[in-house]
Amino acid sequence: MIPSKLSKDPIVEALFEIRFQSTVKAISNLLPAFLYTKLKNNFDAPERLPIAEFPEEFIALDPNLKYQPRLRMRGAKISMLIGDSSIVLSCPRPYVGWNEYKIMLTDLLLIIKETKLISVVDRFSFKYVNVLEADKVDEQFSLIKFVSKIGPYDLTKHLSSTKSEIREEGLINIIEVQSNAVITLPNSKETMKGLLLNVDTINDNPGEFWAHSDQLIETAHTMEKKMFFCFLPDEVIKKFGAVYA
Repeated sequence: MIPSKLSKDPIVEALFEIRFQSTVKAISNLLPAFLYTKLKNNFDAPERLPIAEFPEEFIALDPNLKYQPRLRMRGAKISMLIGDSSIVLSCPRPYVGWNEYKIMLTDLLLIIKETKLISVVDRFSFKYVNVLEADKVDEQFSLIKFVSKIGPYDLTKHLSSTKSEIREEGLINIIEVQSNAVITLPNSKETMKGLLLNVDTINDNPGEFWAHSDQLIETAHTMEKKMFFCFLPDEVIKKFGAVYA
């Protein structure tokens, strides 16, 4: 049975992203004003990010810039990052928990759907950035089920990082592991040091997303959670204070 959460929470940031095709050009010039009208009690006014100063023609030439956010709206617990082809809902530490996060996410998607500015959702994803705190490299790798060698060298004894793609049940899971990571917490000067474990679960073929968004979102989040916990030994899950609800 998968825990509902860990009392010693390793989540640094949780991110939900949708990538889409719009019914209009430069949707980032229209959508923030509409969202702010609906959500001004919960979010600050939109602020332009540095990439917003780049000419649209320049961005069109670089595929790496296509999904970069151009504006941000900050809330007390979450922030929205808005681009012309993507929207990200970011929940920095302390993570509010899935139940509350899903309510915020569902409310936001309903408002976006009502605008009729997004015609097709090409993909969506959940990415959870985790730091399992420990000082020494071998202690850090002991916190996950990880075996890796290159030639005669056991990588769990050395500074190393890996990135893997695991496909399961029609979803893509990008798994990143890095030892001795030092992460500055979002909206804070505090840091966490230990093993970085990122799980990015992607649905790159959501079909009729708006018609089945609740089921699709729940399935993808369950997969992300399953992936994370299957990497942890039972004794580590217990050590971090597994909560079953």
